[in-house]
Amino acid sequence: RVEGKIVRTATGRQTDMMRLDRFGVEEFAGKKARLEIVDEETGFWGQIAIGAIRFVDSATETLKDRSDVGDMTFAMLDPQGTDKAFHSPHSTGQPFPTFSKSKEIVADVPNRPLSNLSRMLFLSPGEEKSVTFVIAWRFPNLSLAGLGRVGNHYATRFASSAEVVDHIRDNWRSLNETTRLWHKTWNDSTLPHWFLDRVAAGIAVAATMTVHRFGDGRFYGWEGVGGCEGTCGHVWGYAQSVGRMFPSLERTRREDVDYGICFTSSGMIPFRSEFGFGYAADAQAGYILRTYREHQMSADDGFLKRVYPRMKKALEFLIKEDANDNGVLEGRQHNTLDVDIYGPSSWLTSYYLAALRAGEEMAKETGDTAFATRCRTLFNRGSGQFNALFWNGEYYVQVLNKAEHPEALRYGNGCEIDQLMGQGWATQLGLGRIAPAAESKKALKALHKYNFLSDIGPYRDRFKPGRWYAMPGEPGMVQCTFPAGDRNEILGPTPTWASMYFNECWTGTEHQAAGHMVAEGLVEEGMAVVKAVHDRHLPSRRNPWNEVEFSDHYARSMAIHGVYLSACGYEHHGPKGHLGFAPRINPQDFRAAFTAAEGWGNFEQKIDGAQMTAKIRVRRGRLRLNTVALEVPTRLQKTPTVWLGTQPVAATFTREGNRVLVRLDKETIVTAGRELRVQITA
Repeated sequence: RVEGKIVRTATGRQTDMMRLDRFGVEEFAGKKARLEIVDEETGFWGQIAIGAIRFVDSATETLKDRSDVGDMTFAMLDPQGTDKAFHSPHSTGQPFPTFSKSKEIVADVPNRPLSNLSRMLFLSPGEEKSVTFVIAWRFPNLSLAGLGRVGNHYATRFASSAEVVDHIRDNWRSLNETTRLWHKTWNDSTLPHWFLDRVAAGIAVAATMTVHRFGDGRFYGWEGVGGCEGTCGHVWGYAQSVGRMFPSLERTRREDVDYGICFTSSGMIPFRSEFGFGYAADAQAGYILRTYREHQMSADDGFLKRVYPRMKKALEFLIKEDANDNGVLEGRQHNTLDVDIYGPSSWLTSYYLAALRAGEEMAKETGDTAFATRCRTLFNRGSGQFNALFWNGEYYVQVLNKAEHPEALRYGNGCEIDQLMGQGWATQLGLGRIAPAAESKKALKALHKYNFLSDIGPYRDRFKPGRWYAMPGEPGMVQCTFPAGDRNEILGPTPTWASMYFNECWTGTEHQAAGHMVAEGLVEEGMAVVKAVHDRHLPSRRNPWNEVEFSDHYARSMAIHGVYLSACGYEHHGPKGHLGFAPRINPQDFRAAFTAAEGWGNFEQKIDGAQMTAKIRVRRGRLRLNTVALEVPTRLQKTPTVWLGTQPVAATFTREGNRVLVRLDKETIVTAGRELRVQITA
């Protein structure tokens, strides 16, 4: 009241949800006012809640600037005159005809408005009719702690949710057909459908609140929904789905953030971007490897040329951590286990060696022969002593440095799940061997033997610390075991808190290890690990689309796409116009979807007696080809014949073991709807 008169009011709405009301009282300046809280309710809702009464000279935030302000539209795409709509902020109201013109209704935030659209349909026996509904929204003011107002990129494309509906209406045919075409291409596969669903669950992380695209186009990700900021380098270093499905997004991350706003003068890239936290060995190596992946998934060398100087400096920073230039990381190595380790480990040294090989390849492609030679020299030193340092006869280990750093995390002679992660990356990117093939395969067999459990329960009864991502009765692969029985000797009487991780099942590391198993020919073992993850996420147990690790829809789970690439034996280098396949599952009759720098489609091969036929079909976009790699039985020795549609394509070939490299005489563009066919006979 001002001078006894009621001038402003706010009334409760029969909800315990608090809301913020504002009174503008500029016109009453200089007068005395009194706030009154009046309880005149005699019915069932008889309480009042009020708090945070503040007096300010100016409004701190207008409605349009609030982070949670936005609009939504509910529509049918093919309006008819008899359609009805119903809306009420309090679930009451009268229906009204609509969609000849749109109707806008504003609802206060605390309420839960009810809306519906309806159409009366008359169906004859056997007749079918369909109605297409659209729910659209636009919330432009995304704000994140530590970053402030960042916005949503989609809001730069559409001024309202109604515009989104208009866009869908105007482009419905192409949007619908393209979506269904991808669905058909993905599922028209000889790979197990449970496996396709598990891979798709990884892709789906990009559609959750784990991932944002800011108003300026920046790609940003949590570790999981709302959990740990900064697109964490050592978590996202496992993720493959976005880089392979939406490569332009990952390129913006490398170019605008890692080598942009977060790049330091030393070349060190903080593993939590502008949130800092400094150097992590796995993250720093991962930035280099992901740069090479993003280059391979590009149409040309423009991206590499732009980022190369800073990529080189970032790799030089990592090389400085190899203090004696012997190709081995020995000092402080922060990592995804959240604490430092000291002393050489096959895990982080293999990661470093893979980064050196990626750096060498990128240096050669940009003409920097001196740096390419330096990378190769360091790589040879490290890989040359890899077995001598890390091979214990069954698997690869960490060289302990317990005396100098008794406080550090260590696993020593333990069988650790990521012991050959660098080799897994190198295999996926076509970088060759870091560890010898025979020992790599033995190590992965040992990992499956010692770490993969058909029932996690008895193990966790014995080793209790850690979080429960797999429950008793469920299978899983734990992070680290100690087959020699030396756990207590290695960890010490007071293990660091992070050693609890050794007893946990992380789907991302399970997928990483499984993908490497499949790539090395251990198909049964690798697929058994993925099937265990899938079975743990059956709808009767958990949300099948949500692989949790610390938080929901965890980014590391996108390592699953690496298993898919291994199953296909996929290789691609967009700027060079190269595509290859060496299927690991049923190569006699294989079919699967693929993505490339400029398009996507499916690959099919059949091997029948004295003939092999491989087909590359482009469904969307285009594919530029100079070379095609295939795995061909040695009994098939004749020169391959190549056709684009019905037109023959001149080509030559080279063979190394079962690998056949077909070189097209001139660059060939395969456009959507066309097929390149390669045939080889005995």
